[in-house]
This record gives sequence, structure tokens and C-alpha cells, in this order.
Amino acid sequence: MGNGMCSRKQKRIFQTLLLLTVIFGFLYGAMLYLELQTQLRKAEAVALKYQQHQDSLSAQLQGTVHLRGRAWPTSLRANAGLGK
Repeated sequence: MGNGMCSRKQKRIFQTLLLLTVIFGFLYGAMLYLELQTQLRKAEAVALKYQQHQDSLSAQLQGTVHLRGRAWPTSLRANAGLGK
């Protein structure tokens, strides 16, 4: 110990602590990865739901615009007839 070197016992303890730190780091990383994957799946499901809802609303709006487009010339003719 006098020459600044670690004893074998201290070196062994240091290696064990380092190994445990690495193992716990990997476990924490794996748990974090799985949690993020779960949150991603939930977010994708919500995004899909809103996309389907948007598509439905868009189709309804297109139908409304189409009906108004067809009704517009009819109303013009009716208004022109009233003017006579």
C-alpha cells in the first residue's frame, strides 16, 4: 500500500462495483427503451384515430361542398326568374 498501488482485494471490489454499475446501466436502459416503445405505440394509435377522424370530416366536407356546388346554379336560376 505504501507505493500507491491498490491491493488485490481493493482491485477486486472496484471491478465488482464497476460490473454492477454496468449491469444496472443496461437494465435501466432496457426498461427505458421498453417504456418509450409503449408510449410510442400509444401515440401512434392516437394519431391513427385522429387521422381517421380527419379523413371522415374531410369526406363530409367534400360532400357538403359538392351539394352546395350543385345547388348554386339552381339558386342562380331561381333568383334570375324572380327578377323578371
